[in-house]
Amino acid sequence: MKKFILQKIDDWKHVIEAIKPALTPGMILTLSGPLGAGKTTFVQMLAEELGSKKRARSPSFALIRSYKLSNDRDIQTLVHADAYRIESGADGAVYGLDEYLEEPGNLLVIEWPENLKDWLGELSVKKIQIKIEPEPDNDVRRVMVIS
Repeated sequence: MKKFILQKIDDWKHVIEAIKPALTPGMILTLSGPLGAGKTTFVQMLAEELGSKKRARSPSFALIRSYKLSNDRDIQTLVHADAYRIESGADGAVYGLDEYLEEPGNLLVIEWPENLKDWLGELSVKKIQIKIEPEPDNDVRRVMVIS
């Protein structure tokens, strides 16, 4: 487990640099935290760092958005899923997430993974979990814990 205290948006790049060597195709990166914690902001910065020409947008209403990547890694597509509107305990296969995992070169990033807890628990793929917590009484400062 690794903990980061982020005081400004540029500090988030340190988190990305810390996890980047561990990112591989076919894995899942989960992002937990309350509304407004910065989950989508993190995905935007990650997508940019991995070579997306398009700015990542929140998939809240679309549920899933994907971004083609150009980088020196085998990760070709970042698939960004938002499980906020998914009923807790739902099966990710119903939303086609299994298919995204099977597609070569995909990295699956899931916001609100607690709503897919059972499905995620059944998977035998590599996962990195990131929890983002805003500091009380501070609009910018965040605590990120990676496990």
